[in-house]
This record gives sequence, structure tokens and C-alpha cells, in this order.
Amino acid sequence: MTGLIRHAIFNPYWNVPADLVRTTVAQNVLDQGLGYLETEGMAVFAGYEDDAPELDPTTLDWQAIHRGDLEVRVRQRPGARNMMGKVKLMLPNPLGIYLHDTPNKAVFGEEARYVSSGCVRLEDAVALATQLLGDTALEKAAGEEIEQRVELEKPVPVYITYFTAMPSGGGLALREDIYGRDAPLLAQLQGGGSALAQAGR
Repeated sequence: MTGLIRHAIFNPYWNVPADLVRTTVAQNVLDQGLGYLETEGMAVFAGYEDDAPELDPTTLDWQAIHRGDLEVRVRQRPGARNMMGKVKLMLPNPLGIYLHDTPNKAVFGEEARYVSSGCVRLEDAVALATQLLGDTALEKAAGEEIEQRVELEKPVPVYITYFTAMPSGGGLALREDIYGRDAPLLAQLQGGGSALAQAGR
């Protein structure tokens, strides 16, 4: 995908994706109790509208939420545990993908780092924001004001690609196909269903 970083948001909320509300948040509430929400700085709302009312989590059927029979919005407050960290860099696109900070820096020491829920975690998001915005980024990151939006003077392009094979020295480096995209493509090529397959014959 391609996109243009157009603005940054410092000290952002994290609106937990609906699938993670079911599979992670609801499961943790069932396993650990409602104290989990307080520890993680999470609040529950009736919907995704700006004026959606906040709900009392003690009144909710968390089994129904876990099953997917009841949908609620869960939002995590800014702070040390917030999964967006200090800043997220927004590149509006139909997939809802953006770049963001993370409190979990240890994952960058791992060889396999595909632990994101869909967006792109950055090892040093504040440093990148500083390159894009100058000292304004450092000031905003150090502040405590919630959801501070700062526009870039000029949009910056981002290109995200997915490769499972790439040149490496004198050979070819192969990687795990974690998104399962190779098999359908290979089937199409082997079945002659594309111009590329026809040209290769």
C-alpha cells in the first residue's frame, strides 16, 4: 500500500479494534475481572460516535461480548501502558493503517516481529516525528495534553510492501509467508490464469 503522512497525533487514545475487544479484552475481563480494565486504562462506550455514552462495565455481559453477540467500543487512555505510545503518524487510507509508537520496545530485539494488530509499530516513533516536525514533536511528546494533532507542512509518502523472497548476497532469501498470500498467487501462476503465467510459457 501507499499513503501520505499528513499529520501526527501526540498522546493519543487507542480505540481497540473490534476483533481484539472480543478476543483479548473480553477474555482478559473474564479471566482477571473488571480490574483489568482499570489497570490498562480502558473505558467502554456504546459506539464509535464522538458523543457515544460511556458504559458501566459492571453492567455488561462480557461473555456476550466475547462471543461477538454484543459489540462495544473500548478505548485506552494515553499513558505509559497505551499501545500507541507517545505518538501516531497518520496516513489516511482505506485500510485504516498508520504508524505508531509502542510501550513494548523489547519486541524489536526479536527476529520475528510480526506481532502488530494491523498497523506499523515504530522502534523510535518520536525520533521520526521529530524529523518530520522538528522540535515541535519533542515538545508535544513531553507534554500531557491528550490527542494533540499537528499537521505536516508537506505530506510525506510511505510505501509498504510484502515480500517472501528477496535477493541476498549471491542467492535468494526466503521468509515465512505469514499472511498466506503466496499459495493463491502460485496457484494462479501455475493455472495459467494470468498474463505473467502465459508469458512465461
